[in-house]
Amino acid sequence: MIYQFRLPSIAHLILDVSKYIQWFNDERISLANRKIKAA
Repeated sequence: MIYQFRLPSIAHLILDVSKYIQWFNDERISLANRKIKAA
């Protein structure tokens, strides 16, 4: 993710990485759990 985009500042990098970590730890896991329950 970090190497794919040119970010205007370190603050933007920190914000994007924190959003990705939040998604990875919370939303991605809940999506996987929904798929398992639906099957």
